[in-house]
Amino acid sequence: MDNEPNPNKFYKWTVEIEVSEVWVADGFEVTAERLQEMLQEAIGFSHENETRVRVVKAPTVNAIRKAQGYEAA
Repeated sequence: MDNEPNPNKFYKWTVEIEVSEVWVADGFEVTAERLQEMLQEAIGFSHENETRVRVVKAPTVNAIRKAQGYEAA
């Protein structure tokens, strides 16, 4: 019986993140790359091929830029 974990099997957590407009105005923006970095930091010695991250839905670029004080396109 093989008790080794399968490196090709992944588990999925669906996460919702809400951030106050104050933080968005200060420049916070969620990207897959940023989430990947946060996840790898959170679980320590993981390798990039051991985690997957994607942004399924995000505020529009115009909404983010408006909150940051830029003119909407």
